Amino acid sequence: DVPDVSLVTGRRIRVWDSCQNEPFAKIASGESFRAERSDRKRHRFNRKFSYPVKRYNRFFCTGCGRCSRVCMAKIDLKETITRLAQETGYLKV
Repeated sequence: DVPDVSLVTGRRIRVWDSCQNEPFAKIASGESFRAERSDRKRHRFNRKFSYPVKRYNRFFCTGCGRCSRVCMAKIDLKETITRLAQETGYLKV
C-alpha cells in the first residue's frame, strides 16, 4: 500500500516476482547468491523436497499445485520432480 501525503487516500500496488528471476536473490550490496538459473532452480527444489526431509523428515509441499500454476518461469514442479525421480531411479515406472 502506498498512502497519499494527506493519509486519507492511497493506492495499492502489486508487483509480481519469482524466485526464478535473478534479482530475487540479490542482497543490498548487489551480490547475488544464486546468479545462475541452475542455482535458483536447485535451491527451489531443495527448499521443498530436500532440506525439510533432512531436518524434519517430511516434505514442505502440500501437493496443491499452486507453485506450478503461478510460476512466472512456467516450471511445472510436479513434472520436474517426477522426471528427476525417474532419472535417479528413486521412482520406477
